[in-house]
Amino acid sequence: SESDGKYSVVFNTDAAGASYSAVTLRADSVAPMPERPTRSGYVFKGWYTGRNGSGERVSSNTELSGNLTVYANWEKYEPRQIGNNIVIGCYDSFTEEQLPLVSELGLDWVFHSYDHSDVKAQTEFLDKLAANGLEAMILDQELYDLLESPDCTPSLIRELMNDYSSHKAFYGYWLEDEPDINRAAVQVKNFIKACPDILIMAELVGPQGAHVHAGVGNEDKTAENYRNWIESFISSSNTNILCDGIYPISGPGMRSTVDPMWLIGLMTGSEAAKEHNIAHSMYICCTSNVFEQGMHSFTEKDMRFQGFSALASGCSKINYFMINGYNYVLYGTNKTKQFEYLKQFNLDAHSISSVYERYNWEYSVGITADKNPERY
Repeated sequence: SESDGKYSVVFNTDAAGASYSAVTLRADSVAPMPERPTRSGYVFKGWYTGRNGSGERVSSNTELSGNLTVYANWEKYEPRQIGNNIVIGCYDSFTEEQLPLVSELGLDWVFHSYDHSDVKAQTEFLDKLAANGLEAMILDQELYDLLESPDCTPSLIRELMNDYSSHKAFYGYWLEDEPDINRAAVQVKNFIKACPDILIMAELVGPQGAHVHAGVGNEDKTAENYRNWIESFISSSNTNILCDGIYPISGPGMRSTVDPMWLIGLMTGSEAAKEHNIAHSMYICCTSNVFEQGMHSFTEKDMRFQGFSALASGCSKINYFMINGYNYVLYGTNKTKQFEYLKQFNLDAHSISSVYERYNWEYSVGITADKNPERY
């Protein structure tokens, strides 16, 4: 009771057949979050002091000042046009001679930098992508500039995209790698107003980069700060996908280790995407120590660990980093041994894509970000 300096917190799932859990805590402590509840056909959207998302949101940082009852907020599951079917692409572009190998590898899309000054040549290359069963994630500098212009309007955006937006090889628009999130939020919001059903990706840095580059706080509170950073981007941009660059495996020389920061990023990003009912995309490396000396090629176990960890946590869009080049997956038209590793994983992933979207929202994200990553 409040009179003896202890408070009761009751968690109410607020659904048919609702279950309750209660804890008693001392004054001025914080509310411990229970395991994420599940409800068939619905997406959990967080705990609130009122029913149906009313009142204030309650998190593990909420300080108690009295007895409290909180309610689960649910959103009915509705598949979106940009949903959570499994799609695999790569942060690379390729020559015409390489396209059959890229198709054999099992990629769905590749990067393509669009040049408006030569529409005929651009259309011919998109035709070649389509002939190989591939799509393009378009990089369009003119569109990028327009999206941050004060003169930007939906009609101008659609007009500029007319050259490629209706092409069968068009997959979506790539905004930027590791952008300033305040600028990117404005650009994404402008794009979504014009093209709400077209995918736009802005690849945010992972918790490692956010800590160093974005000033999100000290490392002891990485998960909390990273979640706040992600939330600020999602809420201000109205994005239809969360794309973050979290690199799982690192280590000097020939030794591979799992980076705890990756676990924080994967758990935190997946939870945020699920609560906002948006898709989640993640970078996967094909070569270790990309930015260090002593880089080495990943093993089959390394590749499968990265890919299936992403899928199990609700991340349905996988972007390979570093496929095309010396000691990567493709070198010219030559395959490395990593080619077969990726080819098999891509085949396995695509085999479950038709059932993955519904599975993702109902059952994935089993690891929560408030757990200590050192335990894994």
